[in-house]
Amino acid sequence: MGTYNVCYDVVALVLLLVIILLYFMKRGIPNYQNRLFLLLIFCALVAAIFDIADVTFINAGSKIPNWMKYISSGGCYVLQMFEALLVFYYVLGITTTWKETKFYVKAATIIPFMIASLLTFTTYFTHLLFYYDEQGNYIRGEGRIISVLVGIFYLVLAVVRIWLLKKSFTFETRVTLWIVTLIGTTGVVVQTLMPKMITQIFGVTLCLLIIFFTLQNPFLAIDSDLRAYNRSIFITMTSYDFAAKKQFSVIIIMLDDISFLQRNLGIEHVRALQRSVVDELRRTEEGALIFHINDSCFCMVFNQLYSQRIDEIMGRILKKFDKPWMIHDISTLLSAHLCRVECPQDAANVKEILDVVSCLGEDTLGSRIVSASDLRIRERNQHKQREQLIRDAVEYSKFDVCYRKIYSIAQKKAVSAEIALCVIGENGLIYSSECKDLLEKTGLSFRVGIYLFRRACDYLTSAQRAGQEIESVEIGISIFMCMHQKFLDEIIWLMKEYKISPGTIRLKITESEALDSSHQLQEMMKKFSDAGIWFSLDGYGTGYTNISYIYELPFSHVELSREVFAAALADEQAMSILKNTIHMLHELDMQVVVCETQKGMSEETLREIQSDYTIGFYQQL
Repeated sequence: MGTYNVCYDVVALVLLLVIILLYFMKRGIPNYQNRLFLLLIFCALVAAIFDIADVTFINAGSKIPNWMKYISSGGCYVLQMFEALLVFYYVLGITTTWKETKFYVKAATIIPFMIASLLTFTTYFTHLLFYYDEQGNYIRGEGRIISVLVGIFYLVLAVVRIWLLKKSFTFETRVTLWIVTLIGTTGVVVQTLMPKMITQIFGVTLCLLIIFFTLQNPFLAIDSDLRAYNRSIFITMTSYDFAAKKQFSVIIIMLDDISFLQRNLGIEHVRALQRSVVDELRRTEEGALIFHINDSCFCMVFNQLYSQRIDEIMGRILKKFDKPWMIHDISTLLSAHLCRVECPQDAANVKEILDVVSCLGEDTLGSRIVSASDLRIRERNQHKQREQLIRDAVEYSKFDVCYRKIYSIAQKKAVSAEIALCVIGENGLIYSSECKDLLEKTGLSFRVGIYLFRRACDYLTSAQRAGQEIESVEIGISIFMCMHQKFLDEIIWLMKEYKISPGTIRLKITESEALDSSHQLQEMMKKFSDAGIWFSLDGYGTGYTNISYIYELPFSHVELSREVFAAALADEQAMSILKNTIHMLHELDMQVVVCETQKGMSEETLREIQSDYTIGFYQQL
């Protein structure tokens, strides 16, 4: 009988001792995943020791009693199967699904190991898995395949679990998992085909080494100074939860005035203060996972078993912030705002949780406790996406213009048009009238205003060449554009270039802007009027508290707000007020426009209230 090679086990033993040393040099958080990984290391260490002893006993032949060989070989069998079981449990831990796993499922998964262990303990009598002959030679039994199948069973369970959550893993993580699987499988196959090469524990040790420096790396996952998980592992672990379609809760703790404290007390004092906060959070609820997101923010993650207690836990956290914090013999007041996020109801992915963190830092709504629904995260994100779409469209000239026909009630035909900037978004068209504030803030309003005015000139000249009777064109701009002499100079130059007659182009501004008008604005609007540029008022009826601007500012057309017209259709008194208002506008020599989107509107109604025009729907020019 040849000699068994123990070199791989010796190398594995040395590597395992190095991993243990590194593990305790960087103190980990004593949670389920870390404790299980440590158990995996020690299990492999004991298995390596048993393997070395077993090989030594076998190589010694008849010098070692067979009962000692049965103990060493049986220990190797049981420990190697136990290692496979722990790998499966570790996968459940790294995907944070262990606590949610039903008890009967946990019990069912351990049954194959228990059966195989029982067969191992009785193999001294049955010779099922292995046995030793009278000369002390090791002989494989006919049932040895059982232990191999048990190990494969747990490996398959782990692989299936990882495969189900593959979309939540990064590319690097997937590569790591496949490499680990390949190495572990290779070690088993080599030892099965070449019994003299004891490679199984060595393969397991290589897998643990790779996992330690990648998936389990405490240097990447833990802020050891604070004894809390970092932002990176928060993203990873919650991604698993979302991929597994789990329900869980997040409490966001946003500390106030951290920058102020750092400037006045120093970074070291604030760091000690943050350590105290983490310790208090851990004492508040030991079952929570605590993450350090940024200098001002911590997150506590709870599984669905805590859902009924979240409000009570938040109340206990706030009480801790009602008292001063003693740090380095200095009493420090520290306030915080808390937000509850129910996943996936309030946040469908990790990004939306981080959006809540960002919004909580910007807007606390004046309350110490808020919910994610109060912050309207998805609405804010939609608004930001809309803003970015408009910003990109204007910055890179990826926009076009749309127009709406303005129909004369008396002439029964379209005599004018309104031209607006339009951007093609996911939900349809977005118009310049819907993004005036953004254009003003980004300094793009001047560029858009000139562009729209030029397109209005193009539209007028093209219509005249085609023999169409177009009286005028109006464009919507920000009222602040009317404050700039440069804008007036540019459009006067364009009117001369296109030979546009005075009064044929109107600038439309909203009533809310008109209400905020200043004396300087009135003077500038008069300059526009003297240059042949008229004005149209949009949304009249929203500012009834003061209508002096109607006769102070040079409007030629007034478009009624939808609210005013809808109220008039539903109430006789409101209709009487509307008729008197239109009569007043006519007395001031202004034309009245009604939007065509009103329900219940008819030509008879428009004639009854003496409206001059109706405006249609937007169309692409």
